[in-house]
Amino acid sequence: MTRRGAAGPAAEKLRAEALGQYLDEWEARHGLLAVADLARATADLALSNRATNKSAT
Repeated sequence: MTRRGAAGPAAEKLRAEALGQYLDEWEARHGLLAVADLARATADLALSNRATNKSAT
């Protein structure tokens, strides 16, 4: 079971809400994120997640 799975749905919801709030505040200060920015962040997070999962096994 992953750390996220162990945390449960309530913790996942809190994480998602916190991320959404952070992004809303960031965009209010800096402007909307471009599609390219989101794609790069998604790719970076996927790579980071794979490295984390690999070291956990």
